Amino acid sequence: MVERFLSQTSFSSQEDFNKNLKINVPENFNFGYDVVDAWAAEQPDKKALLWTNDKGESRQFSFAEMKRYTDMLSLIHISEPTRRTPISYAVFCLKKKKKTGTLLKDSI
Repeated sequence: MVERFLSQTSFSSQEDFNKNLKINVPENFNFGYDVVDAWAAEQPDKKALLWTNDKGESRQFSFAEMKRYTDMLSLIHISEPTRRTPISYAVFCLKKKKKTGTLLKDSI
């Protein structure tokens, strides 16, 4: 899958790497769709994320699990144009599943 974003994937030296590494980012690149969902389709059980804490607890997430969780999220981009320096925020909100015959109220 990395070949989709790199024009060259093997290098003979660090110098070769520094000189020839070129990352091809599509115009409408979306990490969730273009990377996580693609890995979930190709290798759903591949490890995607390892979470640990200072108590020694850990949890592994596969690409299939990450896709399932990110499918439940939507990214809302909020800008504050009233400030001199524009500040932008990225806010993740849970998307509600529509149920047939049931009216859902927004909780925000």
